Amino acid sequence: MRGVENILKHIKLVVLIYVICIGFGVCNVQAQDFYISEDPIRIIMCLNQLESNYLYCDVKPINEQGYTFIPGRAFAEYLKYSVMWDADKNAVTIFNQEFSLELTVGDTKVIANDQISYLPVAPYIFNDRIMIPIRYVAEFFDFKVLWADGTDKVQYIWISKSDFLDNSDVEISDDYCAIEWDNNIPILYKLSETGNTARGVHIGDSYSKVIDLYGQPHLINNKEGIAELWYTTPLFPSTGAGSQLVFYIKDDVIIYVKLFPSR
Repeated sequence: MRGVENILKHIKLVVLIYVICIGFGVCNVQAQDFYISEDPIRIIMCLNQLESNYLYCDVKPINEQGYTFIPGRAFAEYLKYSVMWDADKNAVTIFNQEFSLELTVGDTKVIANDQISYLPVAPYIFNDRIMIPIRYVAEFFDFKVLWADGTDKVQYIWISKSDFLDNSDVEISDDYCAIEWDNNIPILYKLSETGNTARGVHIGDSYSKVIDLYGQPHLINNKEGIAELWYTTPLFPSTGAGSQLVFYIKDDVIIYVKLFPSR
């Protein structure tokens, strides 16, 4: 089934459309509601919805010593976290209502929620920006981090509050049957009454089993007493690319499961 490596091609199409729009004056770059990254390292933010956005970094992400660094302020401002600079200590503190992280330029020691901890590599200043190791900082703020190599030597990094589905989670097996088509191509499947998902969930299982095996969903909808738990493979901004697995739950019991494969 299509996974990360199969939906990367959607990126080229979106960038091409964007460039054409700019060339014909259709899009105003300054007024865009979204940002399209053309950097060799692209950070994608997914915040508990079936949507994603590239993180704009005024200094491009950099690989150093096997770690990816990005401007700390770009990460903090996107999430509406507060940033405080201490010139005397040459340190920056990124904080919200739950977490506080103080990083010192050139030092691997950090103060994480008033506790001393250590980074694998030290932050540094580049082009007047404090560059931070994104995996450590994102995970400290309780985000999941996923890496994937794309085409043309592009590296993608997703930052999300929820775990993504694996390719195996969205493979079409005999446990599923098609229920909707577009031009004779199946676009929607349901789990059969006797079938199991790739992680062993079947109709009649409990809500807690879904959470135990899949973690927190990217999106929860409630309609007429039925809860919809939406899980997705990694999403690319503005493309609609990705596959989704949806559990329908009533009275804490799974009554239906749908699979939307990537198109």
